[in-house]
Amino acid sequence: MSRLRQRLRWPRSIPRDWLGRVLARPRQALGRLEKRATQLGGLLRGTARPIREAFSAWRKRAPRARPEGRRILMLTISQIDIDPRINKVARSLAANGCEVDIFCFDHAPEAVVTEEEVSPGCRYVRIPLENRLGGVWLFYQEDFLRQGLDRHYDCVHANDLTTLLLGWILAQRKGLPLVYDAHEMWCENVSYNGEEWVPMPWPVRVVAGLYERFLVRRVDVFFTVSQTIVNEFTRRYRLRQPPLLVANFPEVSMADVEPTESIRELCSLSSDHFVTLYLGGVNPLRNIENVVRAHRFLPSPCVLVIRGPGVEYYGREYVALAAELGLEGRVLCLPPVEMGEVIAGAYGADCGVVMLKNLCKNFYWFYPNKFFEYMLAGLPVGVSDFPDVSAHIRREQCGVVFDPESPESIAEALIMLYNDREEAVRMGQRGKEGVMTKYNWQAATGVLLAGYESIFPDINEAASRAITAPR
Repeated sequence: MSRLRQRLRWPRSIPRDWLGRVLARPRQALGRLEKRATQLGGLLRGTARPIREAFSAWRKRAPRARPEGRRILMLTISQIDIDPRINKVARSLAANGCEVDIFCFDHAPEAVVTEEEVSPGCRYVRIPLENRLGGVWLFYQEDFLRQGLDRHYDCVHANDLTTLLLGWILAQRKGLPLVYDAHEMWCENVSYNGEEWVPMPWPVRVVAGLYERFLVRRVDVFFTVSQTIVNEFTRRYRLRQPPLLVANFPEVSMADVEPTESIRELCSLSSDHFVTLYLGGVNPLRNIENVVRAHRFLPSPCVLVIRGPGVEYYGREYVALAAELGLEGRVLCLPPVEMGEVIAGAYGADCGVVMLKNLCKNFYWFYPNKFFEYMLAGLPVGVSDFPDVSAHIRREQCGVVFDPESPESIAEALIMLYNDREEAVRMGQRGKEGVMTKYNWQAATGVLLAGYESIFPDINEAASRAITAPR
């Protein structure tokens, strides 16, 4: 009898709640489906209003107005004070005879509409965010619409998909040409699910993709930032004309700013140290932790300096991680510098790193500002082995590539630079020469103005007049 009882005992390898776990799986799947359906339904209900406005604008569209001047309305929901691309585009257009108003949000409580001239011919128009419409404000900014209808412009310039719908509505209502500058393929970005950063949820991607498919075929001029993204836009939406490539090249004049102190002086480092610099926005998406971990495999003179907006919030986490790994004193943080002082802020480093993970296609296709800013600073660049940046590194022989998921791979790339300092210096020189001669904002401005010539045929004549005419 005892043997029978022993045989009937529950096997240790099977959990006692196995039936509950099995039954829970369909419930969890249904719960996830219900959550996605609710999210999609809310998104569709919320977009009904802007869709009605768009349809009304299309039905009542004004005849195309002949430009009376070169006044450009530029739209963005990004942080304009730290967005180098929008500011460079606006300044370039203003320097070539245009007047540019940049509509941007002021999130301060009890804010009012304010105007601030930031450079000749270029103004920030800060507008309080009142009508958020839930998450739909990402595609439709009613506060911008009211201000845009009350002012006179000759062209609407939308930055990213987030302002393209509103830009199209304004262009239809006022009979104006529409320019689209896609800083990325927005549908292929990441979002935060409450625990981690993941590719954008499919309901948002579906709705955003429908907007984008309709709108990109109806813009007058279309710019974007990398060759891979040019190819993807053309393929995905079957465009007759591919977008114009205006890459995130730096202004060479940034190299003229004299540094006040070097990174070595600020961090009390000697000439024997090998300084790897991360310069840019500091947040959990930047994969800084893997560069910290890579220093376990590097000689003790190798240090990492982190410098940029957000370091005051996240920097202590990277310093704590370094201490946990036995790397005390080898991960250092410095405060950010102003946009125009980025090159001076890199003075004293031995190399720069750009190391995004392949969390989404936008990251995989990146061709970012800081990549070229390191080169302008004369630094060799260590970069994720992704298509556009790695092709540039191999073509110009100005740095090294690595697998951003692997600290060992990052360390292997950096130790090549550490072991051959002379070649690292030559890489930096080749990179800087390339930026000074080819990969600079002056070259990008030529493409920008070529696109705008279809809207303002006399823009080059206006540019020559703007050189001598006082503002």
